[in-house]
Amino acid sequence: MRTAINRAYKDGIITVNPTKEFDFADKVKAKASRREYLTIEELKLLIATECKYEIMKQAFLFSCLCGLRVNDIRKLKWNDLQKSGERIRIKMIQKTKEPLYLPISDEALKRLPQQNEAKGDDLIFPLTHEGTINKTLQKWAKDAGVTKL
Repeated sequence: MRTAINRAYKDGIITVNPTKEFDFADKVKAKASRREYLTIEELKLLIATECKYEIMKQAFLFSCLCGLRVNDIRKLKWNDLQKSGERIRIKMIQKTKEPLYLPISDEALKRLPQQNEAKGDDLIFPLTHEGTINKTLQKWAKDAGVTKL
């Protein structure tokens, strides 16, 4: 926005540059958010508690065990899983277009749904809208006695 105002002033569209006296070093900075992580005990409570949608439970637990964000989980396809020796890994493409390989633990592999008839380019976790996911996860956590979700 500042660039647009400076350009408008330079081109004579406006006669006064309102940003000239503004010190951007003093601008309001967002307060750093405080992250809370689940403990092993809380994760065990969630594993032992039934969730309305099993696919969301599987996706959440897989995410916890792999360290993937919800957006990464939502885009994950079956052909992103690759065998490397005796292990399975996820091939992820970063902003730089360079592949990143994330090894998957045996415990995380247990949380994958059955592939059945799904093709390689099908989503592993076909999840609904993020608002629905959050609402479902919050109820599941509450049922489990976990207050962090």
